[in-house]
Amino acid sequence: MYVCATRFQTPDPDNPDYSLLEVQFYAWTPRNTQEGTEGLPDHALCLRKNLKTNRFELVREFQAPVKANLGLLTMFTHKKSGHEEVVFVGGLHDALRAGDRDYARIFGKRGLDDGVCVHRWPYGDGSCRFPREYDDENGETAMNF
Repeated sequence: MYVCATRFQTPDPDNPDYSLLEVQFYAWTPRNTQEGTEGLPDHALCLRKNLKTNRFELVREFQAPVKANLGLLTMFTHKKSGHEEVVFVGGLHDALRAGDRDYARIFGKRGLDDGVCVHRWPYGDGSCRFPREYDDENGETAMNF
């Protein structure tokens, strides 16, 4: 996935020190059987921007399992426990590399590494507004995106 740094500028109304946008590397952790992950509590890994420091953070949001009995059906899901841990602070490129490493440690290597949006296809974030804001006078996208 490609992530555009410009999408992290909107503050979260509930916590204006941080970006509204959070990019999730994974939503839960399986039974930790990978070497080095034994005993690691269930958590999600998210990327957000600290708008006060202008740095990106990788955050582990710990979760608690929830069991719901729905008649004949029993469902298990995950709910945020309210506890989080910042595991990385730095620039966007380095945060994406750290997220890729953490993902690989728990789930194994994915096919492609994540990257920083360069505002043009095929290396752009699909939600990046940058090229559309710089159309020429005929309405053509100047960057061929």
